[in-house]
Amino acid sequence: MVDFDISTGGMTALDTITASYSTDGITFTTASSVSGGTIANPYNFNFATGVTTGKLYVRVQVENGGNKSPYAEFIWDFASSLFMRTAGPLTNVLADVSSSAYPNGLSTQSQSLTCSTSTYQITGSKIAWHYVRPYTIAGIQYYMYVEFGMTSGALRVVFCCEVPGLLLTENIGRQQYVEYGGTGVYDIRFIAAEGAPTFALGSPPTVGTLVDDGTIGTINENRNPLIRRYTYTHGGAVDHSDTFSLVLSNSGGTISESRSYQVQVVPNSYDGLPELTKNVYAFIDTTSYSVSRGTTLINNITAWHTAFNTACSGSGNLYIIPVQDNKWLGYAKAIVDDGASATLDPAAAWVALQALPTSWTGGAAVPNTGVLMMAFSNESASDYHNTTLVAGFGAPVTQPTTAYMDNYDEWADILDGGARSAWGISQAFGGTSPFPDGVGALYYPTTGGPAAAEAAAVLQGLASYYARMIEPYEYGVKTAVDVTAYLMNGVSASASNPYEGSKTTTSTPIEALSSKKWLMMLDQGYTPPADWDFAGTRFDEDLTAAAKGGSNASCPP
Repeated sequence: MVDFDISTGGMTALDTITASYSTDGITFTTASSVSGGTIANPYNFNFATGVTTGKLYVRVQVENGGNKSPYAEFIWDFASSLFMRTAGPLTNVLADVSSSAYPNGLSTQSQSLTCSTSTYQITGSKIAWHYVRPYTIAGIQYYMYVEFGMTSGALRVVFCCEVPGLLLTENIGRQQYVEYGGTGVYDIRFIAAEGAPTFALGSPPTVGTLVDDGTIGTINENRNPLIRRYTYTHGGAVDHSDTFSLVLSNSGGTISESRSYQVQVVPNSYDGLPELTKNVYAFIDTTSYSVSRGTTLINNITAWHTAFNTACSGSGNLYIIPVQDNKWLGYAKAIVDDGASATLDPAAAWVALQALPTSWTGGAAVPNTGVLMMAFSNESASDYHNTTLVAGFGAPVTQPTTAYMDNYDEWADILDGGARSAWGISQAFGGTSPFPDGVGALYYPTTGGPAAAEAAAVLQGLASYYARMIEPYEYGVKTAVDVTAYLMNGVSASASNPYEGSKTTTSTPIEALSSKKWLMMLDQGYTPPADWDFAGTRFDEDLTAAAKGGSNASCPP
């Protein structure tokens, strides 16, 4: 028996809604057809098929004067008792007109498709290969994939002999950060075309535990590849990130797929926003953004802060500081010296976007015993790193640079009230930090691709964050570009992290920024033709996690 509801809002007597079913996804039998003008909203389809084994394909379509909507379609697999959406949305079959319909099938999240010994590659700004369904040709079982373009729709169809079994990325649309000693939920998307899927732990996490919460998925999503949910809990004893791997197989033995997953654990030293009464300082590197993009960024930071204060009963202020300066490690000096060290961008368009503390312009003092500082800078060539990733850590810009070392001394002076740097000496801290209630510092770059200076910034950021080579089992910090050849131990025999064992010009040992109140989010990539989405849920969740020390649970903390 098939029983489901669809939305019929806005339909007229000229609309005809037809539901049909199939056992092979090719030949469909009409089960029910009804006029859309007088039926209830939602309308319930309920019909018997007599099918009890194999797969049952069900689809719904609306027709109006010969114009037909895209199909809303789903598949029920009797062998595994699993439900898959392959086209949609099912809740309103008229919501997607043909010109804007979602691709049919489930995204493989890859532009490369391998069938036996052949590989089919998608190039340019295409979407991905999508798995559609099993397809029988001349008595032989194949599995159908379609290549979709961003605007042109289906471009190629490939029939593979191998049973699709894919472990996909986790937490689509959002980044998962786990606070030190805390927990994080990992929703692992997967495709298993045949048989009941089974999951095994390939390699367990090293500094935490992982619990399998089972398969989830809801019929109300636009498209819902199946999801396996895991809960990771950090042990609270070892201060580094983590990884784990899973193995997907099926009851028929035709699938065996493994994949590793990263767990970025927020460092124990990181304070985030120390208290809900404290202020947030957002420094915008104007050498990284056009005014238009900067405006979008600032508007969304402001919207996030307003929502955060409302949800968490916060009362701190947000300050927006556009600077002509890409040396992000040195930004915090301006919070301490009331803007004296800040290189504010004088352009009228950027001045109009400022929201400076009153104390920076001769007004009332702003109490800053604890703060959260956010650094939005995409690249620091040639102050901190080279202009390309391939140049690595060597000439012409050898790391750590003098500029980085000077900024490191200044940051160290802020943390402990020291007098290593000329700036620190001028502040006369006397051994007391200007932030006795705590400080959190976030580095949030976006990257324009592997050939860009922004990619070199990701390498420099991760290298300074760890200040040593990273073991594979703790390589949990995601990056928008692959820098494992430079920083993962064992990948390249000649690789070394130049920050490890280094000292500044004042002979101060350079330690990992992860132990110095910093959190780095390095997985903000650029996907043509759309730039990084500051208006998206992921951006809000990132900033919330930064404010709350990694937890994006509901407020208050």
